[in-house]
Amino acid sequence: MKDVLKAIVVIGFGVFVFFAIKGSFGNGTQMVEHGIKFQNAGVELNNNNYEKALKLYKQIVIANEDNPENADRIASQYIIGIMYAKGLGTKQDYIKASKWLEMSAYQGHKESQKDLGQFYYEGKGVKQDYKEAFRLLKLSAEQGYSDAQSELGRFYYEGKGAEKDYKKAFKWFKLSAEQGNEVGQFNVGIIYEFGFGRRQNNKIAKEWYGKSCDGGYERGCQGYARLNKKI
Repeated sequence: MKDVLKAIVVIGFGVFVFFAIKGSFGNGTQMVEHGIKFQNAGVELNNNNYEKALKLYKQIVIANEDNPENADRIASQYIIGIMYAKGLGTKQDYIKASKWLEMSAYQGHKESQKDLGQFYYEGKGVKQDYKEAFRLLKLSAEQGYSDAQSELGRFYYEGKGAEKDYKKAFKWFKLSAEQGNEVGQFNVGIIYEFGFGRRQNNKIAKEWYGKSCDGGYERGCQGYARLNKKI
């Protein structure tokens, strides 16, 4: 999870500086100052100074109240939500985490949509609701987020939040797998090995399990080893 936060810190700052240079929002000097604060928050996070990082991210959100679509504000809301969920720099609190994730998910932040969907699936900080979980995952998956695509496929596969549909499950598993998502690759392997909505094919299943295993997914390695004995 820390690696995910690091990536968002870097990406968010890059987007922020781009808009500041282009002069797209407000006073240029003020925008650069806010961008520097976002970068500083990332430095504190990477150095495990979680309390200071959390304080800086909250300051960024407050400073951009009049600009809810600001990229750094949205990214900060997401990071704050994850920090509450993980208990980084604050007491673990799923209710507060879900509220922060909801703010950024509403702005179309795909990682927030996916994680909030997981909250609804598990009933963390919110009332368990498979349909709402499905809705949020679909929003994220449609933006091309491979983790959400794999999860959405699982919802179709299990019939949770939507009618069971192996063909749709395969569609989303495949989209995820083609982006190199090791869980998605494993799930494609499952579909082919057992013939759920596709013609059963152990050779193709083994290939996908192998890709999943190469990505470090243990269940992919297990699937590959299992079929390696048959083929």
